[in-house]
Amino acid sequence: MSAPLPADAEVAARLRAILASREFAPHVGDDFRRRLDGWFHSIFDWLSGLSRWQRWAILAFCLASLAAVALEVWWSLRPEPIPGRERRARGAPLSGGGGERSLRRRADALAAEGRFREAARLLHEAVLHRLARERGLPWRPELSDWEWVALLPSARGLAELTRTAQRVAYGPEPGAADFAACLRHADALPEEAP
Repeated sequence: MSAPLPADAEVAARLRAILASREFAPHVGDDFRRRLDGWFHSIFDWLSGLSRWQRWAILAFCLASLAAVALEVWWSLRPEPIPGRERRARGAPLSGGGGERSLRRRADALAAEGRFREAARLLHEAVLHRLARERGLPWRPELSDWEWVALLPSARGLAELTRTAQRVAYGPEPGAADFAACLRHADALPEEAP
């Protein structure tokens, strides 16, 4: 003898209980996915209704927009050059040439014109030229100011001059007193016999 079959009402109640359980409850992601699928279908339906040339124009616009975004990202993420450093990196001295005496005269002339930033950079370069000559080192325009300081550790006062010159060249708006401080540091560096 077989077991009696449950009544229809009992089966329906069990099915409702199963469907009401957590496993069968709709998830937030399901609703979002359904809406996203509907949105994509509507876009593709709209695109299929366009002519061939209209689709090419939309594709060209999208590619141009993507290229503009990529260019903007590249432009914003590239490192900013240090003012005045780009000319040194290419091998030319800041002044365009000349020895330490001509650099010093040019720095004095720039300071007299009130162009203290450029004057401080040229004065610093003149001192570096002198120190390199005195120690028998070749002039290496690709080196940064602090690389020169590391290369010339025996030059007492060079670090102070470098710090002061960079503050004048790249810091807040400098004045004559700021350039005079650079001159004091430059003149305080002892000269060595060649």
